[in-house]
Amino acid sequence: MEYEAERFYRRAAESARDISIRKLLLELAEIEAEHETLAQKLGETILPKDARAEEDETERRMFLLQYVQPGSSA
Repeated sequence: MEYEAERFYRRAAESARDISIRKLLLELAEIEAEHETLAQKLGETILPKDARAEEDETERRMFLLQYVQPGSSA
């Protein structure tokens, strides 16, 4: 979730015309990036193995949907 939120804020910042809004959106993106890092650290130390496997599968699916699928020609 943090990754998606960070990505959203960065895209919104790219289209923001007001400098203060752009700055706010970039700050929010950085905070989400920090959350992602913290979540990864917590996942390495606290997460049960089943939950970690589920997280890995979700990450794999996100990769396929974001990078592989858009590039495939049907």
